[in-house]
Amino acid sequence: MKRTLVVGVDGSPQSRAAADWAAQEAVRRDLPLHVVHAWPWAPLAAPIVQDRDTGAHRADDLLKEVEGELTHRHPGLALIAEVLSDAPVPAACPVAVVPHP
Repeated sequence: MKRTLVVGVDGSPQSRAAADWAAQEAVRRDLPLHVVHAWPWAPLAAPIVQDRDTGAHRADDLLKEVEGELTHRHPGLALIAEVLSDAPVPAACPVAVVPHP
């Protein structure tokens, strides 16, 4: 099984710089890059209109934009982009449970 380099983005300039660095490393190491954006849908306890579809479209649009930037700057980069429906820390650091004998 081939290793994969993973980077999370949130749309900030810092996360885009991290994604660019990760893309450079992925190309240098001949690894695929998995770009993720954690977007948990959780209605707020506030009297405002909340639209799940709009939020989901924004998450998808962000990933498409970052994916386009990275593939333009790093031709030949094998890239997978995915929206994760969890909070950023749990999404980025899944817990492995190892059964005891």
